[in-house]
Amino acid sequence: MVRFVDFDLLARRFRALSDPTRVQILYFLNSRCQQNNQVRVSEIAEYITGSSAPSSRISFHLKELKAAGLVIVVRSGKYHLCQPCPESADDLLKFLQGREEKRAAIMLPECDSVANAV
Repeated sequence: MVRFVDFDLLARRFRALSDPTRVQILYFLNSRCQQNNQVRVSEIAEYITGSSAPSSRISFHLKELKAAGLVIVVRSGKYHLCQPCPESADDLLKFLQGREEKRAAIMLPECDSVANAV
């Protein structure tokens, strides 16, 4: 059986995780989204910088995580809400563990279509 893997997508995801701030953001989202479904960007900014005012630095890192399909960002009223995309984490784990997949390829998960709506 030939297995197709989107190595470009995997590289984008690993590249996004090569920055400690982005890993910290993803860690925060994963820990907070177990209790709540979504987290406001101001909460992420407060966790990272100590100030609840969103900064361009936080916006840049969220943009990179979103482009890699690791985070979903949606607008709700005046807030931008974030949550991790569990399918992308599953794809990374499957790749690292070398497990066979039910899908023919590792692709952008369905949740990315929601992320692109912002």
